[in-house]
Order: sequence, then C-alpha cells, then structure tokens
Amino acid sequence: MGVQILMGGIIGAAIQPNTTRLLEDIREGTFDLVLTKPEDAHVLSSVREFQVRRIVDIVIGAIVLGTLWLSSRPVGEPSGPPEQGSSDRPRRLRSPPRCCWVHR
Repeated sequence: MGVQILMGGIIGAAIQPNTTRLLEDIREGTFDLVLTKPEDAHVLSSVREFQVRRIVDIVIGAIVLGTLWLSSRPVGEPSGPPEQGSSDRPRRLRSPPRCCWVHR
C-alpha cells in the first residue's frame, strides 16, 4: 500500500501533468516552440510542470513504508556480547500490522 501511494504521488507530481501538457501542446500546435529550443526536447517536455501539492502523497507513502519497516525489525536484540550463564534466545520478529495479513 505504501508503494502504491508513493508511486502514485511521483506519477501525479511529475509524469502525469507533463504528459497532459505535451498532448495539449501537440493538439494546439505550440509544441514546435519546444522543438526549436537548443535544449533537448525530451527533457524540456518532461520537466516543464511539477505539482507541488502531490508531494503530500509521496511523504505519506514514505511514512507508511517506514512504519512497516520499523514494525518488522527484530525485538530484543542483544546490544553487546552475551553474558556468562545467559542463554541465547532466538530473535523474535514483531507481528506485522493487521493490514498486511493475508486473510483466506
């Protein structure tokens, strides 16, 4: 889910607005101005617009992925060498959040 939100934010912020503008410029005949500039036409048509409000989706996707990553880290890792007389317990993983369980 976090990957979907993150990728949706990236696509919505950078790719989709430029694709829409490219199609409008071709339809209206104003794309010739981009082609006659000395810079690379592909770069100019790809980075002309960026929707800053979609950064929220990118941040939320990163938070969801970070939360999932932190919740799957081992619990009770020893910080140093084992003490004498202590038994090495196997490391336990925290259970994943309920949204990640597969229900059958």
